[in-house]
Amino acid sequence: MEEWFKKQGSICPLSGMPLNKNELLMDKKLGVEISHWVDDFRKKRDQREERDRGGEDSEQHATGGERRGDNDDDTNDDEMYAF
Repeated sequence: MEEWFKKQGSICPLSGMPLNKNELLMDKKLGVEISHWVDDFRKKRDQREERDRGGEDSEQHATGGERRGDNDDDTNDDEMYAF
């Protein structure tokens, strides 16, 4: 809200009506809930980005199994039938 007041002046972001900082009330419980939501959002975003980058074990976690080419057999299926 402080940033809002600095940029927009003493105007309510919802109603557009004049608003004074002294009219605002601190809601600590809501602040904690927002912090938890932000933390959860960031974790999920980071996991998605890691998966999208093809990070270590990302395919394995996504499919629940080994990634193609990660088995102990050194043969490549594409080369197996190259005549």
